[in-house]
Amino acid sequence: MSRPSPDTWHSISPWLDEVLDLPRSARPSWLQQLQGRDPRAAQAIAGWLLEYDVMEAGAFLENRAPRTPAVSALAGLEVGAYRLVEPIGQGGMGTVWLAERRDGQFDQRVAVKMLNAALMDSASGERFAREAGILARLTHPSISRLLDAGMSALGVPYLVLEYVQGAHMDRYCDERRLGVNARLRLFLEVLAPVAHAHANLVVHRDIKPANVLVTSEGHVKLLDFGIAKLLHGAGNPTKSGSRDGALTPAFAAPEQLTGAPVTTATDVYALGVLLYQLLTGHHPSIAGEVTPATLVESVVHRDPSRASEVILTRDTEPAAARDIARARSTTAERLAHQLAGDIDTILAKALKKSPAERYATVGAFEDDIRRYLRHLPIAARPDSVGYRLRKFTRRHLVPVTLASVAALALVAGLAGTLSQARRATAQAQRADRQAAEVTAQRDFARRQLARAEAVNDLNAFLIVDAAPMGATFTARDLLERAAHIVARQDEDPDGTRTDSLISIGAIYDNVGETARATQLLQEAYAAASSQPDSTLRGRAACELGNNIVKTGDIARARQLIAEGLSAIPDGSEFALARARCHMAGAGAENWADEGERALEHAKAAREAAAAAGVVSPLFSLKLSMGLAEATRMANRFVEANAAFADAYEQLVSLGREGTERAGTLLNNWALVLGRLGRPLEAEKMLRRSIAISTIDGSDARVEPISWANLAYSLFDLGRYEEARALAERAMVRAREKGDPVVADQAQLVAARANVAAGRVDRGEQLLDDVDARFRRMFAPGHAAFAAVAMDRVRVAMARGQLERAAELADHAVALVESDPKYRSSIGPARRRRAEVLIALKRFSAARADAERLVALTLEARPGDGPSSSVGLAYLALGEALNGEERHHEARAALEQAVANLDGAAGPEFAGTVRARELLAGR
Repeated sequence: MSRPSPDTWHSISPWLDEVLDLPRSARPSWLQQLQGRDPRAAQAIAGWLLEYDVMEAGAFLENRAPRTPAVSALAGLEVGAYRLVEPIGQGGMGTVWLAERRDGQFDQRVAVKMLNAALMDSASGERFAREAGILARLTHPSISRLLDAGMSALGVPYLVLEYVQGAHMDRYCDERRLGVNARLRLFLEVLAPVAHAHANLVVHRDIKPANVLVTSEGHVKLLDFGIAKLLHGAGNPTKSGSRDGALTPAFAAPEQLTGAPVTTATDVYALGVLLYQLLTGHHPSIAGEVTPATLVESVVHRDPSRASEVILTRDTEPAAARDIARARSTTAERLAHQLAGDIDTILAKALKKSPAERYATVGAFEDDIRRYLRHLPIAARPDSVGYRLRKFTRRHLVPVTLASVAALALVAGLAGTLSQARRATAQAQRADRQAAEVTAQRDFARRQLARAEAVNDLNAFLIVDAAPMGATFTARDLLERAAHIVARQDEDPDGTRTDSLISIGAIYDNVGETARATQLLQEAYAAASSQPDSTLRGRAACELGNNIVKTGDIARARQLIAEGLSAIPDGSEFALARARCHMAGAGAENWADEGERALEHAKAAREAAAAAGVVSPLFSLKLSMGLAEATRMANRFVEANAAFADAYEQLVSLGREGTERAGTLLNNWALVLGRLGRPLEAEKMLRRSIAISTIDGSDARVEPISWANLAYSLFDLGRYEEARALAERAMVRAREKGDPVVADQAQLVAARANVAAGRVDRGEQLLDDVDARFRRMFAPGHAAFAAVAMDRVRVAMARGQLERAAELADHAVALVESDPKYRSSIGPARRRRAEVLIALKRFSAARADAERLVALTLEARPGDGPSSSVGLAYLALGEALNGEERHHEARAALEQAVANLDGAAGPEFAGTVRARELLAGR
């Protein structure tokens, strides 16, 4: 413990006696009172208490880094405009606290980084100030922003940083079981902020999973520039290492551990370690328990294990390798296979011991990863035999030299003979390879042609010969006849029968005949296992996976799709097969309500198709529709709107605007427009979709989900009677067709429309009925109950039970904010609560909800066009401000409400009328 001067000790001794007699929980308020009477004494005592806590915890005797005081010592302390709440991170230099704004101007949560008072020497202070300076010059959206800095009342310097709530990158990937390509795409988001820092002559020097957080929305944030340093010029690189203070040895580059100059290549090495662990679950150079000395030896001298080899060789327990592979949605063998080749080469390049041999820039590192994901040749090259031999020679110079002298005469005698033999052997091998490649390509082309001719013959037979003259056949009749014909084929030498089974089964699946599709696709999958064509095996596995997911077995479906992708070779001639397999994966993940996973597959499908070079317009349309739907399911509605517009343009150009496919596209596009607050456009699009199914004058072909979606849009437009009638019609039709999911969705719309139309008892009865089913189907906390809770808010408000409505609204908000998957429901839940709070005249609380609501809806709005969601948010804000008698601000909000609601929902919409009335009253 530091020793104070006699004068200082004399002045603080009485205070110390007093504070040490107090319980820890009472010390913060005691210190604040002393701060008002004697600031210098308060500062000295605060520092002394920090050191006392360190010693009391045993850190002094154990030579550990000093820690900050217990939570009770600083919780509640005010630093600038913020109040400390709880610690969220700790290191040798200081502690990071979650803090809240205390001045009441607006709600804000921040991270406050405080230097340990016990470490307030000149070097630590300089490093702290340097971090503030570095953060001030970095403005990338993926770097945690510096908001403020200063000195606390206790004389402790602090930084106020953007608060980032997320998971360490490795944990985020493992919890979501992201595959290799998904991890690579996420890793690309780490490279952008690092490149930004390098462009500003800043080296981070401490890149590791704990400093790379991923938010619930999947966005990367790079944290902690505490040991970062400025490069003072290309000719004068900054030095670092153990001589300059803190680092994380396992992620440090060799030059950091040896004290050699630090450059941007230092961060490239740390990024390589991070990517290696993300992909393999292992450190590239460290295995098992290590001491500090062996750790340094491993990082500085031991060459990294190949990523493809470490999966199967480092773990003595097979279960460990299986767990790592399972976290990447594959098997250990397939993971090793996927990492072999280009990934091994990319990682080896980033992890070179010599900085000069690594990627020259983060951008070059990024470019190779993107080229790999697009199936293009990478710039890095595998280490040659000569390169590895030179490295071996440098490490073992003496024994290699002696052996070379002894062997020199023998080598000279054999050199001529070996040279001639090598040339002859190389020529023969090249000829053999070329012949084998030509033969393989010829056989592959013959198989494809044979299958295409077989499918054409089958189609012609079904259309022309299968039906007796004048007989009428439905599509299902023809499908069953096709299945019957294929089943009679006993032999399958070229895979034609298997290919036909896959095609027929996939069509059955598309028309909703799931059980029959499963039967045919399982038969195809079994038959494909005996076929030599791995592409056929891959296709059979992927189509079965897309079908099996509909039975609820998501794990089996993912296993089949991963198996299929693994079976299909990497060559460009197989790229379309990979694209189709990824499309099946996107369909399966959409069915499983895993939008982000579906989006990964949809993007991979487009990349694979691009690698094929030639894609038919119809297949391109399928790719575009798959991407649009996956983007919608991922709740990326602005992107989805553009994707649907692109797909529809392609569809029209092919003359298919009157097909069932067009109806499906229009229906799903309308859902996106509804989410974007454009109900008038959504209603028109849904009516166009339904019109395609009623072209024969009958509504027998209209799917009940189309009516339910139209009812939802009508409800959003305030046309409650129309919405009620259509929703109940959809509910009845769905029950008749045995589709309970759509029936429940329609029933929810019918319930809220009945309540809004004044039929409160009928609405509550429908709501109680569907709620009871949900309780049997879903676990507590499922977002389906948030929808029920919001509808119960409507019931309570219709009956004048405002306090009950407020309780239910709180419950709904808590439910949707507890799971990031339902982020898009946060806005509606907060709007409903704001309406209740306004009715209760709790205007301040209503304003807080409305301000958050405005921020959410503006973020989701596409461009500057009108949006009813934005308009209703501003209407709630205007009403709350009006209640607080903040009339000038209320007028501005209400003007925004009118502009948005008039354009998106129309002048007769109740919200538009209400906003105009309030504006006129101002």
